Amino acid sequence: MIYAYIIPMLVLAAFFLTIFFLFNLIAKIILFSFLLIIMFLPFFVIYKEDVRDKDPVTQKESK
Repeated sequence: MIYAYIIPMLVLAAFFLTIFFLFNLIAKIILFSFLLIIMFLPFFVIYKEDVRDKDPVTQKESK
């Protein structure tokens, strides 16, 4: 008889813990991706601009 009260509570607790850890994991992934973008995007843009400046094909097109 006690199982009728305990098992639904355990299932409900497991459900909410799963949602908590899932959102926690998604939040960590989103924050980590934003940090990577913030750290590496300026270097990528600088590299892209340097390659564009050194490439003779783009210099001919711009003249």
